[in-house]
Amino acid sequence: MKNVLLNLNSRALKKVSVLCAAFAVMSALSAVELNFRLTPNLLAPVGSMVDKNDKKIIVNPAFGVTGSFGINLFDLISVGPEFGLKYIQKEGNPTYFMDYFGGLNVSAFFYPISRLELQGGLAGGMHLGIYDFPGIKDATGNDYEIKPEQYLMRSMYMRAFMDASFRLSPALSLGAELGYSVSFLDKFSFTDCMISGPEFGLSLKYTINTSKISKKIDSECLQDEPVYPVYANIYKENGFAYARVSNYESAEIRDVKVYFRADQYTSSLFSCGEVPMIRKNKYVDIPLLADFSENLSSITEDGQIPGEIIIEYTLLGKPMTAEDTFILDVYNRNAMKWVDPAIIAMFISPNSNEVLELSKSIVGLARDSLRTGLNRNMQFAMWIVEAINTIGIDYVPGVNTPYSTYHLDMDAVDSIQFPFQTLTYKSGDVDDLAVLTSSLMQAVGIDTALIPLTDDFVVALSMNATEKGVASLVNNPESVIVYNDEVWLPLSMKNIKNGFNASWKSALEAIAAEEEGSEMIILRDAWASYAPVGISGNAQNVKYETAALKKRADKDLSEYLQNEIQPKIRTQAALAQSNPTEANLNALGLLYVRSGDYKNAKDAYNKSAKLGSVSAMSNLANIALLEKNYADAKSWYNKVLEINPEHSGAKKGLERIANEQGN
Repeated sequence: MKNVLLNLNSRALKKVSVLCAAFAVMSALSAVELNFRLTPNLLAPVGSMVDKNDKKIIVNPAFGVTGSFGINLFDLISVGPEFGLKYIQKEGNPTYFMDYFGGLNVSAFFYPISRLELQGGLAGGMHLGIYDFPGIKDATGNDYEIKPEQYLMRSMYMRAFMDASFRLSPALSLGAELGYSVSFLDKFSFTDCMISGPEFGLSLKYTINTSKISKKIDSECLQDEPVYPVYANIYKENGFAYARVSNYESAEIRDVKVYFRADQYTSSLFSCGEVPMIRKNKYVDIPLLADFSENLSSITEDGQIPGEIIIEYTLLGKPMTAEDTFILDVYNRNAMKWVDPAIIAMFISPNSNEVLELSKSIVGLARDSLRTGLNRNMQFAMWIVEAINTIGIDYVPGVNTPYSTYHLDMDAVDSIQFPFQTLTYKSGDVDDLAVLTSSLMQAVGIDTALIPLTDDFVVALSMNATEKGVASLVNNPESVIVYNDEVWLPLSMKNIKNGFNASWKSALEAIAAEEEGSEMIILRDAWASYAPVGISGNAQNVKYETAALKKRADKDLSEYLQNEIQPKIRTQAALAQSNPTEANLNALGLLYVRSGDYKNAKDAYNKSAKLGSVSAMSNLANIALLEKNYADAKSWYNKVLEINPEHSGAKKGLERIANEQGN
């Protein structure tokens, strides 16, 4: 019988050895996480123990111990061999039973809070029961054998268990286990099994990581494309790259916070975001945000800058910090992509030093030549356009990044000049001229809109008028753009060198020829998403001849009057002659005022005043005031007040006369 026992033990030992060897080979193949678990336990038998002959035996609670090795997979599942034994004793009898077992253990685990690990699983395999067998008696009751023999019983076992452990450290856990174990006889019966019942035990678990990685927390910058300096403000809310944070600690890390800085190129350590947990041997990608400083705009060539990622986290409740440095690719300050045409709004810098200085100079000259009754924005725009031409700035298609092809390719990196660069180079592509023109107009209070076309770029200036006022501005309503009930006058950058009116006409033709329609970008709206960068430089040779500028601006105004106002005067004069009412005469007088013809304006207003028109009287007073004919002005204002004592315009006119005469 002893030989049989030795043979069976030898076979079982070989199977366990093979299983352990296979486990060791798998572990050695790659860097894995291994756990070793030892659980002393107590089994409370359910019912009686059943032997090979189906004899029921009353037993005491069984003491045992279970040991297991496991490979942690996916930071969720543990798989590996287990083995152990149970010591079982008959009730009221010193005879004992030994049950050896070995098999496969599969469990799942997770960490609901920092130091608590919950685990549950199943295990099963072979068990070998060894227990006393009494001596055989003859028919008379005499013993054939004095010594009892041992009987061997081999079959399957299975158990289920749950465990709650407190992690003393990332590697060592102490817990309590609750389970249910069944050791079967030859037949798989839960009622006539060898022994079964609930188990209670204490567990000790040790975890090791075979990885050779030296850094516990590793981070790297995943950059799809270089940083655009012009997008600096956007990067506070939209990531320019991703930080891949990998956790190689011996446990999961929690409350992970990521920060970024780049030496002098950032104004502060900027928070990029946080995640509640990164599991062991896992990673997360967090968008990198930055508070870039003005120094980023000093980069004039494509290059690189140093960057640093700072990671704050807790490991089993203990605060930790990790840092990594890397090299960040950066474009030059003029680079942009046409993924959204409104991005060009960032280059429009009405508050840059060069633009403010030049626009202030232009406005100073223009104010002395403004025509009463004509659109103020349009007149300032004429002076700005002609100042650009007087300085000698010309349209020159880009050599390396031509607008005509680059703005149609959303993957191409274009180069846009800031206003100070165009003023320095005295040339630019149509988009560069649009940036300068729009910047100068915005600096004097003229709202602008941008219209990128296939082969041209249009800057539209607001006329501060609604659709109802179009008739007072132009002879043909089709000469302007009405967008959201606001009137805009378009200018072609490709043809700006030929003057205001030629640029206006060319813009209308280009917009009409656009096959797929045109997009209108209102600058004040675009700035809400793409705030101006405002880069200044030392623009050289920004000079113009005052006389030449005035001559060109006067020519523009004369052409405008000839094209838009004179046709309206002829029509209105014929109407006033055939039907000389107050309204028709006043309308004619206003057109003469807009054209600068005060003589004919006064004639029309005088005829209307004779008909009793208070408006005509007030306009005659205004003209006299402009001509500094204070006597006539005062006379007409007084006549207005005789008819309407509450007329505010007349009262203000008299106050102005008194001020100018020093009274």
